[in-house]
Amino acid sequence: MAHEVLGLLMKEADTTPEEIKQLVEARVQAKKAKNFAEADRIRGEILAKGYIVEDTPKGPKVKKA
Repeated sequence: MAHEVLGLLMKEADTTPEEIKQLVEARVQAKKAKNFAEADRIRGEILAKGYIVEDTPKGPKVKKA
């Protein structure tokens, strides 16, 4: 029974490809450097690869488009 409870607490497996994670991190760094044109360009590249970046107070959230 404890096994079932623990299963409910587990987060969804992160299936985001490494390439997308790297692009998201590059976008975060561009935003920190106030290079918003580059951040927007990277967002477009991520979208072209089939993912959406949503900015949240806890950081960027990525989901399949």
